[in-house]
Amino acid sequence: MRLAPLALVLLALGAHAQTTVRGRVTDATTGDGLPAATVQVPGTSRGTITNAEGTFELTVPVGADSLVVRFVGYETARRAVPSSGRLDLALAPAVATLGEAVVTAGNPAETLMRRVIERKARWRAALDTWRAEVYTRQTIRAAGEVVGVIEAQTLAFWDRERGTREVVQGVNRTGNFDAVPLDLFTAADQTLNLYDDEVAFGGFDLMGPTSTDALGFYRFEIVGTRALGTDLVVDLSFEPRSALQPGFRGTLAVLVEADAMIAVSAGLSDAVQFPVVRQFEVRFDQQFSSFGLDVGGEPVWLPADFRMDASGRAGTALIRIPDIGFAVASRFTDYAANVAVPDSLFEREGAVVDSASVARALPVAGVVPLSAEEERALVDVDSTLSLTEAFRPTGPLARFFPVSISVAGASSGEPPRGLRFSRSFGARYNRVEGAVVNAFGTARLAGHSATLGVGYETGLEDVIASLGVVSRLSTEAFVGAEVHRDVATLGRTTWVDRRTNSLSALAFGEDYFDYVGRLGGWAWAGWWGQEAPFPHAQVWAALDEYDALPVTTEFSLTGDLSPATVATVPNGVARAGVQLRIGSWAEGPPLGLTGQRAASLWVEGGRRWDGLAPVEAREYGRVEGEVRWSQPTVLRRRLLPPTLHLRLAAGAATGPLPITRAFGIDGSLAGLSTFGSLRARSGLALVREYALVAWEHDFRSVPFELVGWRGAAPLGLSLQVHGAHAWGSGFDSAPRTEARLVHHEVGASLGLGFNVPLRLDVTYRLTDGPGVVVGAGIARLF
Repeated sequence: MRLAPLALVLLALGAHAQTTVRGRVTDATTGDGLPAATVQVPGTSRGTITNAEGTFELTVPVGADSLVVRFVGYETARRAVPSSGRLDLALAPAVATLGEAVVTAGNPAETLMRRVIERKARWRAALDTWRAEVYTRQTIRAAGEVVGVIEAQTLAFWDRERGTREVVQGVNRTGNFDAVPLDLFTAADQTLNLYDDEVAFGGFDLMGPTSTDALGFYRFEIVGTRALGTDLVVDLSFEPRSALQPGFRGTLAVLVEADAMIAVSAGLSDAVQFPVVRQFEVRFDQQFSSFGLDVGGEPVWLPADFRMDASGRAGTALIRIPDIGFAVASRFTDYAANVAVPDSLFEREGAVVDSASVARALPVAGVVPLSAEEERALVDVDSTLSLTEAFRPTGPLARFFPVSISVAGASSGEPPRGLRFSRSFGARYNRVEGAVVNAFGTARLAGHSATLGVGYETGLEDVIASLGVVSRLSTEAFVGAEVHRDVATLGRTTWVDRRTNSLSALAFGEDYFDYVGRLGGWAWAGWWGQEAPFPHAQVWAALDEYDALPVTTEFSLTGDLSPATVATVPNGVARAGVQLRIGSWAEGPPLGLTGQRAASLWVEGGRRWDGLAPVEAREYGRVEGEVRWSQPTVLRRRLLPPTLHLRLAAGAATGPLPITRAFGIDGSLAGLSTFGSLRARSGLALVREYALVAWEHDFRSVPFELVGWRGAAPLGLSLQVHGAHAWGSGFDSAPRTEARLVHHEVGASLGLGFNVPLRLDVTYRLTDGPGVVVGAGIARLF
């Protein structure tokens, strides 16, 4: 029977008989427990750390005759492995002074850090891989109470080019984590290496204190000296030089003899702010050791542990989430450097679960003992306490915005099989159809679906209906068709839908669209790519007959509806075309996290039949392209950096373009607008060719922070400058169009933040009737 190479590695690591030693490390003067003291088997990388009370638990192989206990600022102790399995130690404080060799001209702290950075560059260049056993525990609290605990023992492999992968060897968890996949909550997911140049946390890209650029980014100062046994340790404080740059702020310890950072205790600078999080505190503590490892003649310094304690308060004035607490404690042991790593681990994302090992008890090679509260939680917390229940929001709007909390990556089970049905209802209002009520029913079966929609228009006293089918040919390929008898709107719009327009028509008397009756259908085949940059391609053909429609109502709550409507439309149009998209394209208002980077191209050809054009000149062509681009400009390490947003769009036509295929240039609706539209121009302009350039620079909360208001970022306040420039030509005789359209505008906006997610605009029209227009819109919150 042949064993896979990975199984051989696992068997080799577990082949030695082991014994467990437990004990407590205290201060010999005060008797207080020493947290994070290291307990190590000398001559090996086997070891652990003490917990917050100073207790430890370590398995040592048979044959190991002693343990070494170290804590910065205290004498190092070496003790024989007790036969009883119990070892308590009291460490005496040690005194150290800063030698003359350390004190140099200039800033001595920067001199020390320069040596650390240079030394790191040498040993990092020689380190290609490592392997270690890792114990990781995460504890989750809601309103101060423990609501979840999960422990994992993993075998971790690191490769310079390919990153980190792990084999899960054992798990222990509270009942509400029973459904969580075992390849989550591993060291690679939950721990940081603060010796790295770049450290990712919470969406921020933070510079490590030993980065090659750290001396220009951080300010270092010597704050004290300590001893590690007989060796000198210098403590340095560090913080970003700029108050606007996100980074770490705290202290680190340098072992002078080795030019190495051996410990970090840090939090986050004030510039690290999270949306909706009103208060957030986090502390990172990490120690590093060479573990006796040597590569290329240089000792390497790898994480010995990682500890994080975070708490936060999230919500707005209208919805609040219970206080969140999250703690991590990890211990790395049994390192081996520049060893072969199994290629099979890197053939997939995430960790591999060793099912046979997980079925047994959790290994305890370097376990950090639980607190009494965590031990109770492992017994008392069961599957009935879900995280959704533990973090159920409160506040005036809590019932309207239910929060569902799940673990990323957790499987929701197999998709339902067999024939499934769903239904929905809708309503709208405009000056042509009056009030419309409609209903939709969808049947789905094995990748195929059919949707039937019916509705009634009170103004036209008529029935509308549609029937569509979609069939999935593969994961990316689809085909579909639809027939319809309904009312269509003219001009494509990027931000106004019929629900928004209904509110405007009913409340303010402004109807954004013109309407035509439509009878026909279309068929299409499309490809939606699943991988970046998300290509989308679609070919289609359509055939429609059109009818002009009368105004049937002028009622609104604040006055009469605007009376204009289309008077003349072609009898019908047959057309076909292709649409291509690439990038992270999203329909609707641009409210995304960092905007979009996408492009779209629409090419169409068709023929109209009516008496409005000569028989020999009824063919037309139409092409439209658009680019949406968002580019961070400054302070790029922030989660939401200041960003320039651009929208470039253009369209052109040949031949007698029917107004039913007109291009649309968006304006404001009842004083409301969004980025990419003409905020100082009302309504939708119908044109046969156009070009549009819209730009907006979102400074986020930086202007408020510059004047000392640090609370602006978590509130979501923002300041923008914007502008738009449009050129177009309209139809000879049609409403909402001009023979020649030239429009330029510039303005400024204030985003009111999460409590009132609105944006106030002041826009100045530079052409076609200069003047100041005050408007509003939905704030770009992220």
